[in-house]
Amino acid sequence: MFDGIADSYDETRSLSPDLTEAVARVVEPELEGRGRCLEIGVGTGRIALPLHARGIPVAGIDLSARMIGRLVEKSGGRPPFPLALADALRLPFREGTFGAGVIAHVLHLIPAWNDALRELVRVVEPGGVILVDVAKWDLRLMQDVQERFASEAGISPRFPGTTEESEIEEAMRGLGASVRRLPAIPAPQLATIEEHIGRMERGIYSFCAGLGPGARRIAAGATRRWAQERFGRLDEPREIGTQIVWLAFDLTNRAIRDEISSES
Repeated sequence: MFDGIADSYDETRSLSPDLTEAVARVVEPELEGRGRCLEIGVGTGRIALPLHARGIPVAGIDLSARMIGRLVEKSGGRPPFPLALADALRLPFREGTFGAGVIAHVLHLIPAWNDALRELVRVVEPGGVILVDVAKWDLRLMQDVQERFASEAGISPRFPGTTEESEIEEAMRGLGASVRRLPAIPAPQLATIEEHIGRMERGIYSFCAGLGPGARRIAAGATRRWAQERFGRLDEPREIGTQIVWLAFDLTNRAIRDEISSES
């Protein structure tokens, strides 16, 4: 699914240099001195590349060869750190291979997201840490527009996994982890309804990437007419309140972790 949007992925997901620095300041101390960190869904390197530049040993896996290819292209044509084309539900690593794990903007895409967490716990050593991005987006207006587009296209606007912080915390506690909430990073941004519709029309968002160009164009046209009638000007910048929030899960319960390893 992500092969088709690899070239445009950074357009909608990249952080500004200031926000990239702010994220690194929060995440880096959690990963220092732990050995190699595995990022699940490394994509084009939005998180892993800045950490690598700051001296954190990282590795990454992704289902999309094209996304990994973009990461390599951004790094001058050579892999900057170990990369693997792999499934988060079947990691090709032994128990306790890594000192830490990172997941950012991935769990909402995995129906069996709790199994992905279980698998990551398996490959991170006891005493390690897993960081999960649970960013808070005030997207009520944009969600209304997205749901209208999906309705016009005859698809679901919902993601198959989870974005619920409470569900992630409960799952990780069940895997023997304790939780800490790292300092939130304010990240307000301006966006227009037209930009949002245009991205759906181009298939940039994963929930609509499977639609053909004609179907996306028809749904976008109908959504524009509806949105203009309801909200007025589509090119008016609107502020979206956003917070980047990371949860740190310390892997402390050895008994549960041994049970996970024995079941694998």
